[in-house]
Amino acid sequence: MRIMIGIDPDVDKSGVAIRYMEQPFKNTDLINKSFWDLHEYFEVLLTSGAESHVVVEAGHLNAKSNFRSKEMSALASDRVS
Repeated sequence: MRIMIGIDPDVDKSGVAIRYMEQPFKNTDLINKSFWDLHEYFEVLLTSGAESHVVVEAGHLNAKSNFRSKEMSALASDRVS
């Protein structure tokens, strides 16, 4: 089975989307878990032998949505362009 995992990390809880790519399980699960709950969840999921592709959001590159110093915002905007 192939799965795609997208993670939106946060301090308290992270949002996760898991897309099962093959029939008959072709659906998407959306979950919201703390770091350690997520770690435990992935241990079980990824030891099942599924081929997985994981993408983690890089929020520090979104200069407009983060309240950081001017130097950090300038650095992030240089990387995006």
